[in-house]
Amino acid sequence: MTGRRLRNLLLLAAVAAIAWWIYRDRPTVPGLVDRVTDPLLETNAAVQESEHKRVEAEAAPVIDRSQDATIAALHEGMTKTDVREALGPPDAIDEIRLKDRKVLIRWTYRRAGRLIDFDEGRVVSIAVR
Repeated sequence: MTGRRLRNLLLLAAVAAIAWWIYRDRPTVPGLVDRVTDPLLETNAAVQESEHKRVEAEAAPVIDRSQDATIAALHEGMTKTDVREALGPPDAIDEIRLKDRKVLIRWTYRRAGRLIDFDEGRVVSIAVR
């Protein structure tokens, strides 16, 4: 066998192998790009995910378990003193003027996610925000 025939035979075998691979896997351009870039991008995604988990673990919880029980104990009719003892001082205090010239006092607790309305010193409404 001459060198030229051997080279043609190897070329034919390579073309046949590529044709068989295309027939079997049916590759697409996006699939090939994904196959090449996935190892790089998955490494980056793993780093971002672990960083995200670290930040979540280090972040202070918004409401701890003891505060959950305290919030659950809130009810209409409580006095301002009762609410202050349960949740502490409010983050904001606002006056709300109603149409019938009545004035409600609204205490906002951002960390607990509550808006508490008082009328004549008693809780009349508890809203979750």
